[in-house]
Amino acid sequence: MSRRLDLQIEQIGPQTFVRLGGRLAAGLPERLLHQVREVLKPGGDVVLDFRATQGLTSRALRSLLVLARYGRAIGCRLNAENVPPDLLQMVEAAGFLQLFRKLNEGESIPVLGNQPEWRIDTYPARIISGLGVRRGDALPFGATLVPNGINFSVFSRHAEEVTLVLYQHGEEDHIAEIPIPEEYRVGDVWAITVYELPVDSIEYAFRVKGPWAPEIGHRFRADVPLIDPMAQSISGAEQWGRHPENGGRRTLRGRIVAHDFDWNGDRPLELPVEDLVIYELHVRGFTRSPTSEVRFPGTYTGLREKIPYLKELGVNCVELMPVFEFDECETEYANPETGERLVNYWGYSTVAFCSPKASYAATSELGMQVDELKTLILELHRHGIEVVLDVVLNHTAELGDKGPVLSFRGLDNRVYYMLDPQGDYLNFSGCGNTVNCNHPVVREFVRNCLRHWVTEYHVDGFRFDLASILGRDSSGNPLPNPPLLESLA
Repeated sequence: MSRRLDLQIEQIGPQTFVRLGGRLAAGLPERLLHQVREVLKPGGDVVLDFRATQGLTSRALRSLLVLARYGRAIGCRLNAENVPPDLLQMVEAAGFLQLFRKLNEGESIPVLGNQPEWRIDTYPARIISGLGVRRGDALPFGATLVPNGINFSVFSRHAEEVTLVLYQHGEEDHIAEIPIPEEYRVGDVWAITVYELPVDSIEYAFRVKGPWAPEIGHRFRADVPLIDPMAQSISGAEQWGRHPENGGRRTLRGRIVAHDFDWNGDRPLELPVEDLVIYELHVRGFTRSPTSEVRFPGTYTGLREKIPYLKELGVNCVELMPVFEFDECETEYANPETGERLVNYWGYSTVAFCSPKASYAATSELGMQVDELKTLILELHRHGIEVVLDVVLNHTAELGDKGPVLSFRGLDNRVYYMLDPQGDYLNFSGCGNTVNCNHPVVREFVRNCLRHWVTEYHVDGFRFDLASILGRDSSGNPLPNPPLLESLA
């Protein structure tokens, strides 16, 4: 068998056969991706034949799945033949199996009618650091796909400069640093659109320059790349408990998410609260033991395999202990008997509020934790089981003044955290810091975060850890009518 990846395209009657051959170890080269895209047309009927492939890797699989989803999205019939078992398992875990099913007799998929009109704002206005850019949209915050590009938007009231840092997945060094021009700033929001980036492999962070003046609450560190508070997926923590070899902290970055998951008409179950039978569980712990007899223990997919067991118990609602991204390797404690470094098992130490925990996914190496968690929730709903998330919005993994600079602290410490008149952290959480939940900007961040989980993941509700903090003012005093809680009620 040839080691070089190649493909053959053959037209047999109404069907177009795309036969992949050789090693898929490095993913699909751009030339082959272009050839396949040319075949995928609205109303087309395409068969992907994997008979002659070998050496599948996560990068190659992700390329194929994204390509398959694109085909279905534009209204192209897309089936697969001779799929290797290892590929099929990952396809199923990521929730992509529907892409490869054969359509029933008479079943059709939608075909795009009018194509989007040519628009001037799909092209750059200038070049910075070798990349085409344009003034971005202030809202929504985070990284958002726009025609031909990605819009990046982040809040910082006291920043002097904000730089977007771009990385290639798996690479340590950045590929570009783009200072966001002052004229791209709208009020306290820094926004820029960058064009023609490789969406599936790009990662990003921000560098923020500002004063270092802890006595008045400023702790800017322009040398530290910061996690976007609204990042919807995080790289760098795909393997559970894998401590960095240098003994330091993991390098965590944002990734781009295309919200193209097919919910198949899923709607909230809206079960009466008084009728709920709630099972609180830890996603990893629930199926980690071999006695669970699942294919992917300790994962969202593993939990999905245990839905029949939950039904047998009479459960109609699961409460998932923290699934927001956290770094279990943050602790420096060790087992006193073995010397083995311990981990933060429970996850009440949020790093990224809009990103699902990657190492809970069987498909984490593919960067498909978003799809896998959505598939779990979809299947729970199909079996009459609601999903409630245990959320930690009262503090972050940045801890006290000796803690790491990860996100809020370096973006605008004085806005995001409760501080005393000397600039020290108020510690109502017992974890070193307290989120300034009723500051107007932070209040809206919390609402956006919860809205994200409801609209994009179809979760049915939340359990708020240390919820009393959501009712305090910026000095920590309890409010008679907390604006945040009133807005959520």
